[in-house]
Amino acid sequence: MVTSFDGGRSVMRRAARVHEDYRGRGIYRRLEQELENYIRDHCPNAQYVSICKNEKDHMFHSRYLAQDFHQVYKREGTQMLVKAANIKSLDSNDHISDHDMIQTRAISADELKLLIRSEEIKKKLFPDNRLLNFYLSYRPMEENVRHLICERGGAFVSLDTDFHNINDVRNRDFQEGNDILPGTHDKYDIKEFSHTPIHVSRPPKGSHSNSQPHQQLLSPETINNVAMVTFYYCYPTAGKPCYFFDAYAKPGLRSPGDHFRSHLRENVLTLRKFFPDQDAVLPLTFDPSIPRDEVMSGLSEVGIVDEKPDAEKWQILYERRQRY
Repeated sequence: MVTSFDGGRSVMRRAARVHEDYRGRGIYRRLEQELENYIRDHCPNAQYVSICKNEKDHMFHSRYLAQDFHQVYKREGTQMLVKAANIKSLDSNDHISDHDMIQTRAISADELKLLIRSEEIKKKLFPDNRLLNFYLSYRPMEENVRHLICERGGAFVSLDTDFHNINDVRNRDFQEGNDILPGTHDKYDIKEFSHTPIHVSRPPKGSHSNSQPHQQLLSPETINNVAMVTFYYCYPTAGKPCYFFDAYAKPGLRSPGDHFRSHLRENVLTLRKFFPDQDAVLPLTFDPSIPRDEVMSGLSEVGIVDEKPDAEKWQILYERRQRY
């Protein structure tokens, strides 16, 4: 399986699995070769081929090096088990102090494009010119916005300066039965989809991400005040659904833990809207400027305390130039 990004300039090799009863017969190598043949025949504009793995796949490291791949990016992370019954109420503002009222809100595709066009803030948030979400690698390019702001994915942003003239983000909390999904700004009828087998809220047919009015947080005047951006992607499975959550912070941020907690709150609310009353898996990654103890403390505060057994600690990106 391969996926094309960066306007067709990059191709990512995805998952390949061989049943344990058939391992040791060269099947995996044959699958790899077929993927290479597909890329050569169907991705004529590809300049780069990439693979995302974790530190547990160390047995593949030498294989990738032999195929001219190089490690180009690495993100710290973990995988948490979300138990719906343990999630603390986040709908009330009574427990939030003025000090914690960092403004975090969903951004539109146009706002993300504006952020990407700002070289100054882009270099601070993505110094390696890469971002990972849902184990997929993107260069911060406008061509990739449609992959990041989509039916099941979106982004949140917070500023390092108070902008009290903008409506408090907590006033835009979801209303039951008439919800606005972060990152899309479309209205969804949660009740309509609450009895689907995987309980995933989907937009009505014919809806569009820009069909509802949206008050922009980002503008040319505020763009360089961006402190943190988080990306999410909701992935239903036959078992527990997954909510992928990746946090990117500006270096030197005065209170990265507070910003992370504010983003976490919005993401947990979004998880609950996609997967109401369901247990889930939360794979997340975070920048070095966000201390791991702050991440774990923030998770604990909202009722997410159990790390997945044998949780991955790193996501590692390998890349090579395409060979023709």
